Amino acid sequence: MNDDKNTLNIQLRVADMYLPMTIRRDEEEYYREAARRIDNLLNLYRESFKEQGTEKYMTMVALHLSVTAVRLERKNDTKPFKEKIEELTRTLEDYLKKE
Repeated sequence: MNDDKNTLNIQLRVADMYLPMTIRRDEEEYYREAARRIDNLLNLYRESFKEQGTEKYMTMVALHLSVTAVRLERKNDTKPFKEKIEELTRTLEDYLKKE
């Protein structure tokens, strides 16, 4: 265990490999869930596309997870809303100045 009580040494198993890691203690759940998701997707691709090789399966998993991340980033993009609110605020402020 690391001297810092906010960090934790763990070993994750991902795709039949063991990865020793030092992470923040409050992020352990995220790392373990991420490893489970990778393994689940890896197994799904192994079952769906036989005899492709681990490198190809891992590439499929990486692409799948990247597409998911891009979708979430775009879904949670608040910039257009922020710009519209700022525009409406300026319009309202201009109106109130005239009154």
